[in-house]
Amino acid sequence: MTDYEVVVQTIAATTTESGLTVEAVLDTDTYPTGVKVSPAEQKAVPLQRFTFHGEWNYRIHCGPIPESVLSKTIDLKPTK
Repeated sequence: MTDYEVVVQTIAATTTESGLTVEAVLDTDTYPTGVKVSPAEQKAVPLQRFTFHGEWNYRIHCGPIPESVLSKTIDLKPTK
């Protein structure tokens, strides 16, 4: 990839067999670095991790989720 425009265009060109399309725009805002998140704050986020690379792949739930659900990983299997 040669620049941000190529990356954004490549992402925006993504589609699936079922017709899902992706919208991509470059966010040029600036954000603070070095923001610390306490372990308690991190634990309060209702994350459900996927089996494959759960440190990168996870679902963030919009509200409280029972621990029995959060403690289970999501296993993605091909649908075909």
